[in-house]
Amino acid sequence: MANNANATNKNSQTPPATQPPPPTQSNKKTAIGQFIYIGPTVPGGRLKHNAVFRGTQKQLFEHFAEEIKRFPEVEKLLVPVTVLGRMPKIYNVYYKRIAEAILKEGG
Repeated sequence: MANNANATNKNSQTPPATQPPPPTQSNKKTAIGQFIYIGPTVPGGRLKHNAVFRGTQKQLFEHFAEEIKRFPEVEKLLVPVTVLGRMPKIYNVYYKRIAEAILKEGG
């Protein structure tokens, strides 16, 4: 009986084969998904407030490399749509930094 109990415990701890692996640091940037830009509209018209994009985080960072170079916080404000509603207050700080930098540039 002890053997059966051990087998049951081992089986109950094994996750079902249909569950995807949890995200890791290495696959977060390569996972395709929907991202939303929650920062202010950036001059130039390519990056607008609340715009939604599909692709990988890496693709978005490459596509908006110019904007990220001008306003580094842009990278932090391109977030997966799945995290909306759980946004820490630090995102308000990033938003304000970009808005202030845009004003300083005259935009």
